[in-house]
Amino acid sequence: MTSLERGRLLPLAVFFFLSIVPVVAEVVNSVSDCDEFLLRGTPPRVPGILEDGGIVDPERYKPICQIYKNQRRFVTLYDTRNRIPVFSAYNWENMETCTKCILEKYCINSNDAKEAFLVTGAQPSEDNTLKDRVNIPSMLWSAFCCYSKNKKKWLASAHWGDNDNTQPEYLQTKTLAELQETLSTVTSRFETFPETQCPLDTTVAEFYPELDQICQCPPQATTTSAPPTTTTSHHYTDNHKFTNNHSPYYYYYYYKSYHYNNHKEKRFRK
Repeated sequence: MTSLERGRLLPLAVFFFLSIVPVVAEVVNSVSDCDEFLLRGTPPRVPGILEDGGIVDPERYKPICQIYKNQRRFVTLYDTRNRIPVFSAYNWENMETCTKCILEKYCINSNDAKEAFLVTGAQPSEDNTLKDRVNIPSMLWSAFCCYSKNKKKWLASAHWGDNDNTQPEYLQTKTLAELQETLSTVTSRFETFPETQCPLDTTVAEFYPELDQICQCPPQATTTSAPPTTTTSHHYTDNHKFTNNHSPYYYYYYYKSYHYNNHKEKRFRK
């Protein structure tokens, strides 16, 4: 499942919030019909699902513009076969705190506005379902990209982990290159933010080493996109490498931007 949203920065648990509020679903013909939520109007490249900006199997994957209080909030690419993913948020609580803090403090664009683009997704499990209907994802992942006026650079980082209660207290901050290597298939390349300046081989922690104190982020395990060396990361890379005949994604994006001026929010587009 895929979601994109503009507005105040929210934690990844937005999925659960949406499940209890009256959100209206507007089925559209293409993801581009809600491209205001996409970085440079370009969706991720997902092998076998989203390629060259188009949906490979439109009968299975349905783009939906989600509306709340008469305003479009995000866009979802819904997997009708696996249905809505259900997962526990506890594994992601500390990572959400870290990421939200980074976006609030360091994602300030050239217009002095806080702006960030986020992609969050799930790998469906092969045989774990709720009441034999709803697929429960086996792995969750998240990535963000934003421009930093202070550093005059684009910043990006990624996190991922198994959907169980055996994960460490903190998920290590990784590069986009590491995430893309994990999510690519044998024959096709996964791209989180295609055709953009989002850095593949660096994380935000390399520009702001004080993150572990300011944002309660875990210390960096590595500072390059070399193969992960920690047990947890190695486990993800080896066991979650997708094969060419597997369609492992329903995913949701939510993109947000906001600007404060005299305590009022101004919406804008770059």
